[in-house]
Amino acid sequence: MNRSSMLRMWTAALLVVSCKSGDGATDPPEDLVVGSIVANIDNVAWRTTTAIAVYSGTRLAVAGSGGAGITVGFGLSTLSPGTYTVGSNFALSATMVDGTNTVWEANSAGGTGTLTVTSSDGRRVAGTFSFTMVRTTGAGTPVQRVLANGQFHIQY
Repeated sequence: MNRSSMLRMWTAALLVVSCKSGDGATDPPEDLVVGSIVANIDNVAWRTTTAIAVYSGTRLAVAGSGGAGITVGFGLSTLSPGTYTVGSNFALSATMVDGTNTVWEANSAGGTGTLTVTSSDGRRVAGTFSFTMVRTTGAGTPVQRVLANGQFHIQY
């Protein structure tokens, strides 16, 4: 299954799943409520209305749907605290889809970015991220999207 199909599947799941708020993991960024993802997308504040995460034992997958019909997702092959780079041995990748189904990605084929896991307690993971993504499907502009000052605090 390609990344675009996987993110669309996550988007459908987000329509029927809502995460409960609860007490935070150890030192979550900016004291985010569990189930939150926030970022600046091209210098515009964005926040999830719904977020979901799954850890398969080998890969963490996180997706969130929010304002302007935008869904953001990322995957990482570790939960250990540390900073990880797109294209590294930890298979970090990120995808963003807008309301017109245009897709931007940061993965080993293009785009850049980092994700820092600041805490992980076996039930929740928290951290920060930034990505510069390149358009992989769709037409028009922008060809590139920047997600900066991203933070997440998710239960899995």
